[in-house]
Amino acid sequence: MTQEDFQILLYKKLTEGINPEEQSRLDAWLAESETNRRIAAEIETVFQMDTPEIPQVDIAAELAAVKQRLEPAAPPMEVRRSRRSWWWAAAAGLALLAAAIFLLRNNGDSATWTAFENPDERVREIKLPDGSKVWLKQGSRLSWRSEKGQRETQLAGQAFFEVKSDSSSRFSVDIGAQKVEVLGTSFEIVADENATEVSVRVRTGRVRFSAPATEAILNAGEMGLKTAARSDIAVQPIEPNSSGDWREKSLRFNKTPLPEVAERLGRYFGCTLEISPELSGCTYSGFLPDPQEAGVMETLAQVYGASLEKSKGVYRLRGGRCSK
Repeated sequence: MTQEDFQILLYKKLTEGINPEEQSRLDAWLAESETNRRIAAEIETVFQMDTPEIPQVDIAAELAAVKQRLEPAAPPMEVRRSRRSWWWAAAAGLALLAAAIFLLRNNGDSATWTAFENPDERVREIKLPDGSKVWLKQGSRLSWRSEKGQRETQLAGQAFFEVKSDSSSRFSVDIGAQKVEVLGTSFEIVADENATEVSVRVRTGRVRFSAPATEAILNAGEMGLKTAARSDIAVQPIEPNSSGDWREKSLRFNKTPLPEVAERLGRYFGCTLEISPELSGCTYSGFLPDPQEAGVMETLAQVYGASLEKSKGVYRLRGGRCSK
């Protein structure tokens, strides 16, 4: 069977279910290649997205209207119709109605969504059709579509955006109930699994960060944070170059407060670094050309004379003092 046949089989599974024999064939197709598994993941991602509500169709009324259009004008004399000709007219009407309903249900949006995901790589760089670039962190998903002066994306996870300027087409990112509208060029979004905590960090330009009943304009060097525990968006300054530094193969710090260093390293390596109260007022300067997680943590412990503990992806610097 062709690849299209198996895609139809996958769609059938998602909509009405399939029997064990069909499931076995589908499993064999998925096992054939990574490409097949990626196609299946993209189909499932698009299928699970919210779709616009489809208006109810009155089948009886639509069929009556189709039959009425198929009926010829009243002849001046009686015309005998065979049951066969009536059956063909009814069949044609039903076929037209079925086609209309199919088109209505499958073409509510003139532009389709294209899905991207990054299950394996540390960072995946994506070039969107409009020329914008997105760096997608491992375990994150992005969907894209463009129509009628709108470029829309949906994000689950963490990504850095460099948006191609286009005054005729707005660019937006939906993250659960939150939305980011681009007024500038580059920014980073970090969202937890259920989008209950979303942070937006702006490197250049401006963005509008909105959530239900609140919004904030963020400029370069600012971060907006929305959590489930608060109704507004907290805005605070950040080091501009810290946005998206997990994309790079090196890290640079220049008298950076150690709590910010800890936060940046956590985002870079996908871990958590906790520092002791004795180190909260310290700063750190250094260039890390090819940072390795364990080595960087051990270096910090040595610089500040602290002990290093690790448990379940969490590093802790205990004790220590600021270096001179």
